[in-house]
Amino acid sequence: MQNIERDRREPRRAVLRRIAEALGTDVESLNQTLTPARMTPEQVEERRAYLLAALAELDNLEQEREIS
Repeated sequence: MQNIERDRREPRRAVLRRIAEALGTDVESLNQTLTPARMTPEQVEERRAYLLAALAELDNLEQEREIS
Protein backbone atom coordinates (compact mmCIF):
# COMPACT_ATOMS: atom_id res chain seq x y z
CA MET A 1 0.00 0.00 0.00
CA GLN A 2 2.79 2.45 0.85
CA ASN A 3 4.44 1.98 -2.54
CA ILE A 4 1.19 2.90 -4.25
CA GLU A 5 0.80 5.97 -2.03
CA ARG A 6 4.33 7.06 -2.90
CA ASP A 7 3.82 6.49 -6.65
CA ARG A 8 6.45 3.73 -6.70
CA ARG A 9 4.12 1.25 -8.36
CA GLU A 10 0.68 1.01 -9.87
CA PRO A 11 -2.09 -0.58 -7.81
CA ARG A 12 -3.13 -4.08 -8.80
CA ARG A 13 -6.56 -4.55 -10.33
CA ALA A 14 -7.74 -6.28 -7.13
CA VAL A 15 -6.76 -3.24 -5.05
CA LEU A 16 -8.59 -0.93 -7.44
CA ARG A 17 -11.64 -3.19 -7.23
CA ARG A 18 -11.62 -2.99 -3.43
CA ILE A 19 -11.24 0.79 -3.49
CA ALA A 20 -14.07 1.13 -5.99
CA GLU A 21 -16.27 -1.16 -3.89
CA ALA A 22 -15.51 0.85 -0.74
CA LEU A 23 -16.46 4.04 -2.58
CA GLY A 24 -19.62 2.53 -4.04
CA THR A 25 -18.50 2.66 -7.66
CA ASP A 26 -16.82 0.47 -10.27
CA VAL A 27 -13.19 0.37 -11.43
CA GLU A 28 -13.88 2.04 -14.79
CA SER A 29 -15.68 4.97 -13.14
CA LEU A 30 -12.88 5.23 -10.61
CA ASN A 31 -10.29 5.32 -13.39
CA GLN A 32 -12.21 8.01 -15.27
CA THR A 33 -12.56 10.06 -12.11
CA LEU A 34 -8.87 9.78 -11.28
CA THR A 35 -7.41 10.21 -14.78
CA PRO A 36 -9.49 12.51 -16.98
CA ALA A 37 -7.97 13.38 -20.37
CA ARG A 38 -6.68 16.84 -19.43
CA MET A 39 -5.93 17.86 -15.89
CA THR A 40 -4.08 20.78 -14.39
CA PRO A 41 -1.36 20.01 -11.85
CA GLU A 42 -3.75 21.20 -9.13
CA GLN A 43 -6.41 18.77 -10.32
CA VAL A 44 -3.90 15.93 -10.41
CA GLU A 45 -2.89 16.68 -6.81
CA GLU A 46 -6.54 16.94 -5.73
CA ARG A 47 -7.35 13.56 -7.29
CA ARG A 48 -4.23 12.02 -5.79
CA ALA A 49 -5.22 13.27 -2.33
CA TYR A 50 -8.70 11.84 -2.83
CA LEU A 51 -7.30 8.42 -3.75
CA LEU A 52 -4.86 8.41 -0.83
CA ALA A 53 -7.70 9.23 1.56
CA ALA A 54 -9.74 6.38 0.09
CA LEU A 55 -6.79 4.00 0.48
CA ALA A 56 -6.33 5.06 4.10
CA GLU A 57 -10.04 4.55 4.81
CA LEU A 58 -9.94 1.11 3.23
CA ASP A 59 -6.86 0.23 5.25
CA ASN A 60 -8.60 1.33 8.47
CA LEU A 61 -11.68 -0.74 7.63
CA GLU A 62 -9.53 -3.82 7.02
CA GLN A 63 -7.69 -3.31 10.32
CA GLU A 64 -11.00 -2.95 12.19
CA ARG A 65 -12.25 -6.16 10.57
CA GLU A 66 -9.10 -8.00 11.68
CA ILE A 67 -9.50 -6.78 15.26
CA SER A 68 -13.13 -7.88 15.49
